[in-house]
Amino acid sequence: MIAGYLARRIEGKVILDLNCGRTPLFPFLPRTFDVYVGNTADPEAARFLKQVYPGGTWVQCLDVRIPDMVRVDVLLCLGWEVGREGRREATVDETVMGLVFQYYPEMVILESEAETPKREEFDALVEWVVEQGYSEVGMWEVRPWQSSSGVVTHRGVVILERGSGRKVKPWRRK
Repeated sequence: MIAGYLARRIEGKVILDLNCGRTPLFPFLPRTFDVYVGNTADPEAARFLKQVYPGGTWVQCLDVRIPDMVRVDVLLCLGWEVGREGRREATVDETVMGLVFQYYPEMVILESEAETPKREEFDALVEWVVEQGYSEVGMWEVRPWQSSSGVVTHRGVVILERGSGRKVKPWRRK
């Protein structure tokens, strides 16, 4: 669904796939983009990506250590999750906010478990992006989806596109 939406919108674009792990969107997109960068904290996953998908740029780092880029046209955060014991990496929101603030990408696509116990936090992040001058193109619930751990979950996808007027709001939450 996401790849289909992006297929005719990525020509010459720089795509950043935040925390892509072993399952980037890269293999499903036409090679019309300029640069595709994905990061993962897992060194094994980074080696895997470099071997299997040599056309992408794969960086082994935490999301807060994303190297400076010339620009980001499409920001993907596919897998905003609640981790074990109901916790998730708190830096994901800060990283998404910082990237939106710094690069003001044309599109921001966020995806999460549709029934996450932290749904309010996910919705707050979407609301913050909208406050930056983005329009919600659509929000979909996709079911079922089988994760790499074999767990079937319902997924929520939000696609946001940059509007004409930028509104600057502080990107750090208090």
